[in-house]
Amino acid sequence: MPYPLGGSRSGRRSMAVSAMPTGGDARATRQPETPQLAAAPARSPRRRSFSLMELVLVIIAMLAAIAVPRVSHAARSAKGKSLAMTLTHVRHAIERYYAEHGRYPGYDPETGGPDDDAFVNQLTQYSDARGKSHATLVFPFIYGPYVRAPFPASPLNELNTVHVRANLTDPVIVHSTGWDAVLATGHFSANSSPEDLARVGITDPGGPASMLPQIGGG
Repeated sequence: MPYPLGGSRSGRRSMAVSAMPTGGDARATRQPETPQLAAAPARSPRRRSFSLMELVLVIIAMLAAIAVPRVSHAARSAKGKSLAMTLTHVRHAIERYYAEHGRYPGYDPETGGPDDDAFVNQLTQYSDARGKSHATLVFPFIYGPYVRAPFPASPLNELNTVHVRANLTDPVIVHSTGWDAVLATGHFSANSSPEDLARVGITDPGGPASMLPQIGGG
């Protein structure tokens, strides 16, 4: 049987064998296979969460923002009520003193002139008919006391001192003492300004007129 290309079967086999690499060469040219690692999935950025302590601090701050204004308002309101109660209490005491002595407290028993210390002593201690005061109940100091010692402080400036004027027309030195008293008329008020009263919630026109020092007639 004729073979194309002009060669015998054995010739072609020898050519194929010679074209194949030897065993040693095949090992030399074979490349080692590198294991392929699976690609890690991309991580999404984690959002930072609040710790328990941070949450507690946030809650405390929110509660403080709500509570502080309310507490401040309540404190101002309490001062206004305390002022009104103190004025009522002392004014009643002044009227009782007048009923038993025939004149308003705050005078020097020897001269009859206005006396700041005498006002406090005549209301917080025992007194005689002339207005002399004594710490204990002994004859002739049988009147009073009308106000429990120590004399109350003004809620507006925390002072318990009293300035006694002889008449309503006498000048007032505002804020110099806790209270203002008038010997001739028995007026008694906080030695403060309308702005002070407004800060403690007293804005009624009738309130300041009766709580502040009065100047002029009656």
